[in-house]
Amino acid sequence: LQDEPIRIFRGGPELPVDQRWDGRTTTGEIVEDGEYGAVFTVIYRKGDVAVDRLAGPVLIDTIYPTFDVEAAYLLFSPDGDGRRDVIEVSHRTEIEDEWHVELRASNGTIVRQLTVRNGILADLTWDGTDERGDPVPDGEYFYRVRGSDRAGNVATVELPPIQVDRRLSAAWMFVDRPAFSPNGDGVGDELIFELRVTPEIELASWELFISDSEGVPVRNFGGFGETRFPLTLGWRGNNNVGQRVIDGEYEATFQAAYTKGDVAEVTVGSLVVDTMPPTISVGTQYLSLIHI
Repeated sequence: LQDEPIRIFRGGPELPVDQRWDGRTTTGEIVEDGEYGAVFTVIYRKGDVAVDRLAGPVLIDTIYPTFDVEAAYLLFSPDGDGRRDVIEVSHRTEIEDEWHVELRASNGTIVRQLTVRNGILADLTWDGTDERGDPVPDGEYFYRVRGSDRAGNVATVELPPIQVDRRLSAAWMFVDRPAFSPNGDGVGDELIFELRVTPEIELASWELFISDSEGVPVRNFGGFGETRFPLTLGWRGNNNVGQRVIDGEYEATFQAAYTKGDVAEVTVGSLVVDTMPPTISVGTQYLSLIHI
């Protein structure tokens, strides 16, 4: 606070009910942010002078609250499977007069809300339930944070829509035969897989891996959400480095990872690799030759 007056109001015998100050100096310039004091002086005709001061300073603050609101993802499936069951929202704020959080459904209904006064806004986690703890319907939800300071400056930040999606997702795999012989003779050299996913649910990635009888993966196929399904793949009995696997039983597992957190898996076992041709032995114990 400075003792030098920056704005002076004067009047005659008629005292106004109130006196408004717009934050400007006597010459009309806007004052700098900071604390200011006010002194009220009355001079009576008989010569007496009465002075009163405000008990506390007047705060000038023209800067709006600044803060960041972020979420690692906006699509989740609160279905209890341990994958994307909650959405975590992080806040980077300073101490302000008030923080208010609202989570609204697309129809405007308030699902959750929180108010923090004279403090910072901590990170929040939403599990897809309302104030009563009941699961909310699938759909879009809107997360908004409003910050206000002592001077009445208000700033608002809203996340892009949050999507709740509990729809069931699945994976399907079909194999054209239980056994094949990848020996290059042109007959039964390839095992054909047909892979399918739930088409209306966004896919993040997929993987098909073939394992030997000990459970060790020998061949992997994979891709991301842009892959077009149904997908047909052929396996010619080679491993990941191009070498032919040994004869025996194998197992194929197809995993589909959906963006909302679901992972669907299907396995087909007892897939036989057999490259050895049948052997035939002919004995002579009962063979007799007849001369004609």
